[in-house]
Amino acid sequence: MAHSEPAQRTVACAACGIPAPFLDGECAASCAACGAVTSVDGSGRIEPHLMVTPALDEAAAISAARSWLGRGLFRAADLSKNAAMSRVDGVMLPWWIVRVSGETRWKGMKRRIREHGTGRDKVREEYWEPAEGSFREDLEKPVYARQDLSAHWGVAFLEPGRQCVFPDWGRFFPALGLGSENSGRKSLFDMRVPFDNGRAAASGLATVNAQLPRAAAEEKAMAAVKAEHDARAHTLADRITDCDTSVTVQGADLVHLPLWEIVYGYGGRSYRLLMDASNGRVLAAEAPVGKWRRAALVDALLGITGLAMILASGGRGYVLGTGIACLVLAALYSGWTAFGLER
Repeated sequence: MAHSEPAQRTVACAACGIPAPFLDGECAASCAACGAVTSVDGSGRIEPHLMVTPALDEAAAISAARSWLGRGLFRAADLSKNAAMSRVDGVMLPWWIVRVSGETRWKGMKRRIREHGTGRDKVREEYWEPAEGSFREDLEKPVYARQDLSAHWGVAFLEPGRQCVFPDWGRFFPALGLGSENSGRKSLFDMRVPFDNGRAAASGLATVNAQLPRAAAEEKAMAAVKAEHDARAHTLADRITDCDTSVTVQGADLVHLPLWEIVYGYGGRSYRLLMDASNGRVLAAEAPVGKWRRAALVDALLGITGLAMILASGGRGYVLGTGIACLVLAALYSGWTAFGLER
């Protein structure tokens, strides 16, 4: 069955009256004339509407991308120079920043150990001690306002702690995560200001409409806080018997984050990169590992293994032979790399 594109419709901008376009499935329409966002359900203008100010145009984004590609222990040495930028798209993607207060009261049991007697009559006894407590926090929860995470590569990896840099080791045994990086915990939305359609357009960024309504974003934020508080409570006692979390929503801002989506080619393959257009920081990326980096790692592993086995062989032929074989394999792999047989 052929896939049909969503129909484009318009709604009168709640600020200036000019028709603002939106697609089926979107809950808001951004006005190209004044930048105001209007709810498509007829409830009027969505406020506050903010943005993180873009600072990089396309040329600056490409320069920043090449600079990043030129750094890193495991990236190909000529990657910055020879990466071919095949697609560079600037977008302003929508998030709801939900302000919430969460308070949790918990009860549980803590495992304790006590001793009775002395000497050989000493006995260790386990017992359980009642415990309870509470904690609260005020925080902001970013909720992505689009439904399909796959439509914009890299967005799914922005959550703190998730892997966001993916090294391509090619035809190589598992590299145990070498060269990968995880997202930091620094907020992407601290420097938000009132939305300025002109500044977004001047940087070459297209504003993308929200699909997720405010109420749905608030529900997601509340569920996330409850899950986090429940997990935190379970670290405070060995057994939790009761955990009650109340979450209050203080408000929600619609914030557009400026991003550059870059696709580049190297060595006959395509790779993707997502950049923060407000500061040039790479938020997620795929990058090929240099062939000599791979060769150095293989040679180091085989060389160390081979030397260790030779030194520990004690005259045992099969151990000595295995050690020598490791050194020979290291030399062969270097030759394979030198003659261009390994990408």
